Amino acid sequence: MAKGPILKRILIGSLVLFALLCSMTAFFVHSRNNAPPDESGNTPLVLVENFIEAIRERDYTGAIEYVNGDVPEVIVSGSGLTFEDYCLKHFDCDTYQLDGPSRGKPGVFFVRYKGELNGSGKSFLFALELIDGQWKIVL
Repeated sequence: MAKGPILKRILIGSLVLFALLCSMTAFFVHSRNNAPPDESGNTPLVLVENFIEAIRERDYTGAIEYVNGDVPEVIVSGSGLTFEDYCLKHFDCDTYQLDGPSRGKPGVFFVRYKGELNGSGKSFLFALELIDGQWKIVL
């Protein structure tokens, strides 16, 4: 029996197995970090983008709709800043980039914000939870 055809079959079988494993790994990584949309159709990435855009437009009433809880009191007591000042300090930017989402503990996803204002960089890691069917930012 010739060794050539046997080696060729082994090589082809190995390549097929390798391709199958790669596609399964890609699917797992994508599905693991791909957050499901909420009841409104928003994903964590879309929600954070809407939040940042509301702040850039100085629409703090609109921005607070994306956040879970009684934010103004939490921000004031925790940092001494009003909600508006907190948002300006952390999220006001000329340009920004969002990365994610990435999965945290069950039910929690993270979106990384990187912004720049007047040449100075800003970074923030948003945590989002699905609460009552809606993605909400947890500050």
